[in-house]
Amino acid sequence: MKKGQISVEILFSLGVVMLLFIIVMTMITDRNEQIRKGERYTELRETCFRVANLLTSIWSSETTNMSMRLYYNVTIEGPERSLFVTGKEQVFCSYPVSRVSNQTNTVFNLTPGYITFYYNNSYVVVRNT
Repeated sequence: MKKGQISVEILFSLGVVMLLFIIVMTMITDRNEQIRKGERYTELRETCFRVANLLTSIWSSETTNMSMRLYYNVTIEGPERSLFVTGKEQVFCSYPVSRVSNQTNTVFNLTPGYITFYYNNSYVVVRNT
């Protein structure tokens, strides 16, 4: 009779341990997802600042050609001095240069790939290459 009672107690203990394991794993998985979201946001923000920095550098030097690789879609709104980088989320930053174009429009999109920046007739021109 004692053997059967010990088996039930062991089964109950294993059930409690399994329940605690499931709860802890759920918390760890949730935390990992939060960390991944934070990393993606940081990456988007870094891309936004890099593009804004290159726009400002070209504007201040007036002669330099620069290029960079984009991994996300970027929307530049020249007159509003706004820059949007879009991945799963969208990140916004601004820059001090008001005269930015892609040679035809002052509001335009850049797709992932290499982009080139250069100065032309008082405009900073940005294009996919």
